[in-house]
Amino acid sequence: MLALVLSALLGSQLATGPINGERAVEIDGRRGAQSWESGPVAARPGQKYLLRWRTRFHGEKAWRFRARFCGVQVTFQGDAGERLGSVRQHSSAWQTPDWRPAWCLFSTPEGTSAVAIAFALETGETLPGGFDVDGLELSPWPPEPQAGSCLLSLRLEDEERQPVAARLRIANAAGEAIVPPGAIAYDRLAGAFHPLEEGACHALVPPGRYTITAARGFEVEPWSGVVEAHEGRLEVTVRLRRLWDWRQRGWLAGDHHTHLFRHGGSLFPSLTWRDALRAARAEGLDFLPFMGADRCPPEPIETLARELRRPDFVAELTDEITEDFWGHVCPVGASEESRRDPRYDAGPMNFDRHAAIAGAGGILCYGHPYGPLEDGDGLEPLADLKSGLVAREFPIDLALGMPCGVDLLTMEGDRNRLERKLRDVYRLYNLGFRPALTAATDFHVNQGRQPFGAVRTYVRSGALDLGVIAAAYRAGRTFATNGPLIDLRVAGAGPGEQVVLPSAGERMQVTVEAVSIGRLERVDLIVNGGVVQSFTAGEPHRIAGECEVPAPASLWIAAKAIGPADERLASALERRPLGAGQIAHTSPVYVIVAGKPILAGQPSDADYFARWCDAVLAAWKARVAAQPEEAKHDALVTERIERARGVFRELGARLGTR
Repeated sequence: MLALVLSALLGSQLATGPINGERAVEIDGRRGAQSWESGPVAARPGQKYLLRWRTRFHGEKAWRFRARFCGVQVTFQGDAGERLGSVRQHSSAWQTPDWRPAWCLFSTPEGTSAVAIAFALETGETLPGGFDVDGLELSPWPPEPQAGSCLLSLRLEDEERQPVAARLRIANAAGEAIVPPGAIAYDRLAGAFHPLEEGACHALVPPGRYTITAARGFEVEPWSGVVEAHEGRLEVTVRLRRLWDWRQRGWLAGDHHTHLFRHGGSLFPSLTWRDALRAARAEGLDFLPFMGADRCPPEPIETLARELRRPDFVAELTDEITEDFWGHVCPVGASEESRRDPRYDAGPMNFDRHAAIAGAGGILCYGHPYGPLEDGDGLEPLADLKSGLVAREFPIDLALGMPCGVDLLTMEGDRNRLERKLRDVYRLYNLGFRPALTAATDFHVNQGRQPFGAVRTYVRSGALDLGVIAAAYRAGRTFATNGPLIDLRVAGAGPGEQVVLPSAGERMQVTVEAVSIGRLERVDLIVNGGVVQSFTAGEPHRIAGECEVPAPASLWIAAKAIGPADERLASALERRPLGAGQIAHTSPVYVIVAGKPILAGQPSDADYFARWCDAVLAAWKARVAAQPEEAKHDALVTERIERARGVFRELGARLGTR
């Protein structure tokens, strides 16, 4: 291990309060562009190195968006000092709770004899923030075992012995968690972590007995083992076995609401979007529309394509649209070109943003939609201009003909409002609307609380392609889950699909299957919002059933799997209860009889959403009064809300004359 003392300063200042008594570098945007660079440090060619340091970020939130580059650069040099290339690692962190660990893993090219390490803030303007650096260390990776220690090396692989990403926990005989360098550790999971690399984990540990556990999503059997570590080296193979393969049925899992540095308090300020994608793969996700990319990194298209489109995983770099008045939405499958449409940023409503991405086949999913709404039918928060993080626009969009998803399971408020959300979406289905049921975490990987995918959306797309996946979202071929996997078929059709019957009275064959790594209790078959049959577990981890359902009129059918809480699955998100131990809920299969639309609700259902529109209109008028610049949108927005209210009033009248 080579320790580099930060003493030579090139255009930067000394930081106060260094962590180890040495001189630390302060790179402060208030003094413009700055950098510090080491002299040449001897390095071997073709060698992997781990660069580690301590850092703290500080300042106002906005500065992280404005720096052209903020982070570390490693330059490779040949024998004659010639430049052989470099690697750069940018950070969009803006604040840390005092000093935090940071790292960069890199490999030297052939011909390397030395490296130079630089920290820089590149900007064309003064910035209200910066970062400090201290305790810089460079060492070969994996590390060499030291006297009195053991290098515990884990190989992580699937049944075909291919390397895979996974979440690990290593505990000593006292139950204390061991977290190796470069790991993303989670405090809600007692120190479980995502290791620095996919397929491998290296940790220097004292000799002794260690318990190792590994997990990789909802379809893979959790692994555990006990090992005895002696001085020297110990290699352990962790083989993760897939219990169920929902991909073979066409289902793919994703988490469409995830972040990296949106808030302060970063525990891991050197993470990049690549680390977020690796964390998603470690949780068994198949796709990730990543909301944490504040801007697309300046890299060659071919390099980005290799990261974003792998044979077993696809991702896109995008942003959550944080419109507090109308509701936050997460775009899925929106092309770069469609995001440049002026309507995408300017609005004035999410309806306009959808219009911008609809041509590319994209969809908007409403995240944390019910934050300030309480149990019951009260709509007062919708009319209160001060209420934020609520999807005011959600039913209005549906009435105006816009397809969208709504997160049934997510982190919002003090709890998830599960029962109210179910009651409302059942009302909407009974009125003939077709929102897709979805789930997403809204987690920030840099804050180390819980990993991505604790709740997730499964889409039946059949192809690992974001365009095809977005189309499946739009069609409602989805189920939301925090653990159980579910598969519903109605006369061969799955969620989001339609069964067409020529006349009333026919009976349809319905089959359902649910599985979970936790114990299951039952699967409810739901028709027009009511449970018509429950199937109970013949096996602890699997429920299967079939029955016939008559179709006296057009209707919808969905399935819900229920099980008790399981310590390996999340029944709360960042200590906010989800409302059930284990739950999975499908979007409906729609049955159309004699060409007639589904109209199975009560007049009170339509009246509820008409009153929703009234409450939103009151809030909008208050917004225009408080923000006169919004007056230019008043006529358009008012017309849309009143048109949506008219749709619900008309549905109520039709239901009243049945």
